[in-house]
Amino acid sequence: MGEKIAEQIFTGEHRYQIDEKMRIRIPGRFKDLLGEKPFFICGPGKRVLVYHPSVAKQVLDDMFRGVKLANNKKNRARSLIGSYAFEVEEDKQGRFVIPSKLIKHAEIKKNLVLVGAIYHAEIWSEENWNRESELSSEEFDALFDALDDGMKEQGG
Repeated sequence: MGEKIAEQIFTGEHRYQIDEKMRIRIPGRFKDLLGEKPFFICGPGKRVLVYHPSVAKQVLDDMFRGVKLANNKKNRARSLIGSYAFEVEEDKQGRFVIPSKLIKHAEIKKNLVLVGAIYHAEIWSEENWNRESELSSEEFDALFDALDDGMKEQGG
């Protein structure tokens, strides 16, 4: 993984409208972190995961390394996730086309939110992101508790 990627994190949220050709702009800081040809991959929870190519390779390798041919469920997951993964190039006007399969998966109609998710970016429909991100202070605290539980399991 490049030093630039390892040293920087994705933060914040950016609200956009997708145009009629399914194109969006990505903030310059995110573009610097994602490289020239980022990977857009369908993710759980009706989101699109956006990775630098080397990070996408590492994530997919970690996910599917060692999958046996006899494991139909994992092979199906690999095939389907692979068919929903796209290397995307910036056009001359600095926009990226979101593939239609991913638009449908994320339920994007017009408004979307590009979210910094620490080690990658995510694209959500505005409606789904508003629902996902609306938390009470107790629910937000529970997220930190869940992270603390994970650290204890790792010996941290």
